Amino acid sequence: MAMITNKIKNQTRKWLELALLLLIIGTCAWLTQNYHRVFDWTRDSRNSLSETSREVLRQVDQTLLVTVLARNAASERQAVLRQVKKYSSINPDIDFKFLDLDKDVLLAKELHLQNPNQMRLDYNSRFEIVDKITEREITNALQRLTRQTSPWVAFLTGHGERDPFNEENQGYSTLKQTLETSGVQVQDLNLLKTTVVPDNISVLVIAAPQSALLAGEEKLIIEFIEAGGNLLWLSDPWPSDSAENKPLPILAKKLGLSWINGTIIDANLELRSMLGIKHPAVVPVVEYQQHGITSKLKNQTLFPFAAGIAIATPDKWKAQPLFYSLPRAWSEASALSGENIVFDSETGDTEGPLLMAASLIRVLDKNTMQRVVLMGDSDFAANAYIGHGANLTLIVSILQWLAHDDQRISLLPYQAPDISIEFSKPAIAALAATYLLIVPLGVLLFGIFIGIRRRRA
Repeated sequence: MAMITNKIKNQTRKWLELALLLLIIGTCAWLTQNYHRVFDWTRDSRNSLSETSREVLRQVDQTLLVTVLARNAASERQAVLRQVKKYSSINPDIDFKFLDLDKDVLLAKELHLQNPNQMRLDYNSRFEIVDKITEREITNALQRLTRQTSPWVAFLTGHGERDPFNEENQGYSTLKQTLETSGVQVQDLNLLKTTVVPDNISVLVIAAPQSALLAGEEKLIIEFIEAGGNLLWLSDPWPSDSAENKPLPILAKKLGLSWINGTIIDANLELRSMLGIKHPAVVPVVEYQQHGITSKLKNQTLFPFAAGIAIATPDKWKAQPLFYSLPRAWSEASALSGENIVFDSETGDTEGPLLMAASLIRVLDKNTMQRVVLMGDSDFAANAYIGHGANLTLIVSILQWLAHDDQRISLLPYQAPDISIEFSKPAIAALAATYLLIVPLGVLLFGIFIGIRRRRA
């Protein structure tokens, strides 16, 4: 009797365990059908939308229509859906539909969709075609779509200035590409050819002219400023401390700008060592003044061969510093020779901290504010240095602020993380030795060993 009772108990326990297992499975199935949660535990959350993409989506305040031309293949369409769901999970006001590559030929042609897996984004009566359905391409297209207007940034040329079309180290082509990707129009401006500063220019950039401008050219720029134009003036150390010998002396006087004689030197060896800076004239900036331009800057910026500036605030203008050199820095008045440079006030050196960048604003009327930024360096935005620290973020933020595009300050075009691997020279040598010498030699020796064993057998 006891054996029968135990058998019944065991059977009952088994049925209860089975019922509990089925209940758990059913509950999990119900939860997966009714609730959707994604946890991204990858490094830098690579399977989730970047902060840049999220910030762009916050600016989408109308319905975004997404149309994709695709084959009738489940695998391809699922991949597209996964990408789109990343965006709709942040902003649900997205309408999405597929067009069949074989059946919807006429409609696809009307919508300018020609190739498989092309995407069309319609927003605010404008559209963009995305050829590759990746976060980078989609987000950058959305940045262009959400702009109400496309600001024009003009770079002054004809006097040895930094050239936005120059792809060499000293050029500004990286900055130009970044601006155009986000919907900003870039052009060069030679006043001898145009004889006028176009009135559609949002920002005029004067990037370190190496020779004096003609009096007529300077007059045109002053007229542009007096009419309320926005200006970014980047200057480098000049051989003479006389303002009259520098380019645009009249404009400098009107803006209250003067330069500290010499080149800024940073004496903080520990910080330079930490940042991998070898030359003392490459000056790091790690702290910024409270300003709309710098409010989102979190990393250091580097300024090679920069000059200190001083601002005597002109009438009706308001000046505000952006950042200074570190207190242990100074402006070296003598010619730079070697790395062992020491401060000497008797030779004209100026003790830090030194003002390196400042903004000027002037209220023209209740709806219009004029903006100017003055800086003592142009190298930081050149192709050779723009990728260091937050240099790219800084220069783009300055131009966005000057163009009155405050919502996009510090918002850069999306770039996929970890798209390249960099090895040191010893690591490259070790890899080459391993795969070109050690591994083949090991295979050869193993083959010889096997051959000898077989012969002995």
